[in-house]
Amino acid sequence: MRRAWWRLRAACGVIGPAAFTAAWVTSTVRQTGYSIAEEHLSGLAAPDARDSGIMIAGFVTLGAGIATIAAGLLRRDRMLLHPADAVGGGQSWHNHGHDLASLAIYAALIVAPPRLRRSLRRGPSRRGRRP
Repeated sequence: MRRAWWRLRAACGVIGPAAFTAAWVTSTVRQTGYSIAEEHLSGLAAPDARDSGIMIAGFVTLGAGIATIAAGLLRRDRMLLHPADAVGGGQSWHNHGHDLASLAIYAALIVAPPRLRRSLRRGPSRRGRRP
């Protein structure tokens, strides 16, 4: 049972990022006026994005913790960071929530690789082997 649980977690570790990347690429190709070099990836899930549902599904499928799901559900207010028709005003609470969730994700991206390395060293296929 333990080995099956380990394999399920490993499969999710591959499927989640693959689905997220597919959503990102699909949304980028379908969205006019979106520059990958100048805009947040999160803008593809904003209400004014062409197919925001694709990117939201990508965030939720990635599911790398509550922060990623929160970032997908607490969407940015606008797709573009600096839209041409923007007139003053602040950001909504969910836009700020999205930014906070993103901060948690970025912190986790720094902490996760060393932890993953330790976890993989202890995996069932590595038991009894020397590094």
